Amino acid sequence: MAAFPRFVLRPIPLLAALAFSTLSASLAAAAPVSAGGGFDYYSGPNDQIDRSVIATVAAGLGPTGSVSISGLRYDDNKIGKGNGGVLGLGLPLAPVVTLQAWGSRFIGDQDFRAWRFKGGPRVGLPLGVNAGLYYSHFEDNIGDRSDGGIGEVSVPLVAHLTGRASAAAASIPNDLKSYEGTVGLSFAPVHGLELSGDVGVAHNGSIGAAPPAAGPLGLPLLGGSSGGTTTSSRNDKTFLLGVRLTLP
Repeated sequence: MAAFPRFVLRPIPLLAALAFSTLSASLAAAAPVSAGGGFDYYSGPNDQIDRSVIATVAAGLGPTGSVSISGLRYDDNKIGKGNGGVLGLGLPLAPVVTLQAWGSRFIGDQDFRAWRFKGGPRVGLPLGVNAGLYYSHFEDNIGDRSDGGIGEVSVPLVAHLTGRASAAAASIPNDLKSYEGTVGLSFAPVHGLELSGDVGVAHNGSIGAAPPAAGPLGLPLLGGSSGGTTTSSRNDKTFLLGVRLTLP
């Protein structure tokens, strides 16, 4: 397997430094802190199935900001088992605008290596609606790579139930374009418990367009990988199911 060039890893250490320093400052300032975990089941292009267990700690930064650090253990039918980490940072820019950024690093038990960056502004709108526009990059050492944009929106529907949707477009290897659209629901029947599900259609591999479940965790985990380089146009269904427990 080819090794990663050094320059592609720079966004992750930079985001890590920012996240750790911001989390330390938040704890020192007695900011609200939460901890939790969960489970994700993902099904996507090329019959990829991924199961992941996650643990996380997060702290609030004012009414809209946040910082989070997550660790995970995944089992993927295409790339095998491995570990990963997700660093998330939300910096308030204006009363209703937050700059969101997530960096993910995946290290397989064997030779697999991958990383992802996603970042951009999220805007809080009236009636509890949130909308975000993000740049996304995914790269691994088995030939998958994508650069593109993701638009997301979440809308409160009724008590304890939130609807969401996303659309994404990206460039991928072999001079192809990838597109993905998803819709989903999040259900929080009691404080600290959330159940979520997203379904979608991906053209030429998944971009990881499904919005994250609400709460401290930042990203669908290995959804950006299609399990190998795409060489011809194709359409596939995607499915993401998540469970989150958060304390306090």
